[in-house]
Amino acid sequence: MLLNGFYEIISQTENDGELITSVHFNSRHEIYKAHFPGNPITPGVCIVQILKNIVCEKFEKDMVFSPVTNIKFLNVINPEETPEVDFNVKYTLVDEKVKVNVTVADSAKIYTKLSGYFN
Repeated sequence: MLLNGFYEIISQTENDGELITSVHFNSRHEIYKAHFPGNPITPGVCIVQILKNIVCEKFEKDMVFSPVTNIKFLNVINPEETPEVDFNVKYTLVDEKVKVNVTVADSAKIYTKLSGYFN
């Protein structure tokens, strides 16, 4: 798996259609060695894959993230400066699809916002 050892789930809480997952990034992972050595940046595709993993685990089935209706990478995540972030996933079920609105943030910044459907 591409993300094997890339991140670890620290905690997860859920309340009324909202799932908050705290993630710790492994700054020594091979992906960071290739993605700007000396100034590592978490690739956007990895952020989306982590989200997919969180949602698929929550609903206990493999799903495809499509369509992504809006995605914005607002700030970069350097795992040495920001080792932990929260994936705040607000979800609703719509015609057998899972609609999500997601914010990836820590207490100081929003790094990513996206919305779309898993089916």
